[in-house]
Amino acid sequence: MLNAAYSAFTALLSGAVLPLFLASERGRSRLAERFGCWNLICGEPLAWFHGASVGEVNGLLPLIGEYRKRNPSEKILLTATSSTALERLPDAVTHARLLPFDSNFWIRKALRQISITKFIVSETELWPGLISQLHRKGVPCYLVNGKLSDFTWPRYRRLRFIFGPVLRKFSKIMVTGAKAANRFQELGVAKEKIFVTGNSKYDQPPAITDGAQADRLRRELFLSDGAVVVLGSIRPSEERYWFPPIKEALESGAALNVVVAPRHKEKFEYFADELKRSGIPFKRWSEMGGSAASERVVLLDTMGVLSGIYAIADLAFIGATLVDLGGHNPLEAAQYKVGVCMGPYATNIKDVFDELLSKDALYLVKSRDDVAALIHKLLKERASLKVKGSRAFEVWQANFGATERILEKLDL
Repeated sequence: MLNAAYSAFTALLSGAVLPLFLASERGRSRLAERFGCWNLICGEPLAWFHGASVGEVNGLLPLIGEYRKRNPSEKILLTATSSTALERLPDAVTHARLLPFDSNFWIRKALRQISITKFIVSETELWPGLISQLHRKGVPCYLVNGKLSDFTWPRYRRLRFIFGPVLRKFSKIMVTGAKAANRFQELGVAKEKIFVTGNSKYDQPPAITDGAQADRLRRELFLSDGAVVVLGSIRPSEERYWFPPIKEALESGAALNVVVAPRHKEKFEYFADELKRSGIPFKRWSEMGGSAASERVVLLDTMGVLSGIYAIADLAFIGATLVDLGGHNPLEAAQYKVGVCMGPYATNIKDVFDELLSKDALYLVKSRDDVAALIHKLLKERASLKVKGSRAFEVWQANFGATERILEKLDL
């Protein structure tokens, strides 16, 4: 009865939020898939992987790649709740779809012509309707990269009467650390179902593996020599901390090059406008055609290339940390021995954030003055950033290997 009421409520809610999706370009993208219109007919069983957005899907890609190597003939379905997360996918994925709204009406419609061998979901994507449908069908469900941040934990604990029954339907839960393991136990998961494996999001191999590649990329971006700052996955309002000190440095004649890499493509124009408003000359990556920019600032208006761009950086700012959005993966830059810089907001990656701080492998900035001082340090004491970068690289190495540990626990 409760499940039927929940399903009816979410079906009505999906209709109510439809105008919100129609109002934005990202919301309209693949919208029919959110209502179960997958048009997916597959005669062979599928292994189903799911991550909410870009970060969670990126965290699954190392796992998907290794899974496919061990099961080369098995077809793989990848779903996400964000259309941006499905824009650039590897060959290892056979099908990609947006997850339907969490109502039996849409879920059954999506799944009616396919067979699922296992369902592997990243972090805390706990959709009661979806998990119940898969459980009824006898599909084993696995949670990987499981964590409950200090920010979200009170809400999960308060609503454990909802999340507890959902979690108990999982065959195994693989978590990032001991704290997460204890929290899942408190939500009612049996201890023998929980395994500490780490986070596969930190297992992504470098996109650029040698210095010659990095040098070529740098020459494709900039004509001028000098230190390179990458503002990676930057979010709106964070430019207020960075653009004024950058402009001041450039106007003083500093040998400084900057890559501005927005997190979402619909914000390309926002950052273009903010660069213009700040009086900073720039060139768009999409307009360069392989020819280096005469300007010292490049707007990276192309998705899927940021990981390689970090290879040419001397300093990498990790976005969503100067605004309260939880932060993105700093080890994507650390694997290149880059000096890593973050703001104080890091609830989504608190484990590795704390580790970087404890190892003195992170520059922490909280104000425009902090940013200005760090840019000055980069220009005057570049060698000190290399020391921090080497420490950050050691943290990346220590966190590598979760994919192998997760695969050991999956019932292949």
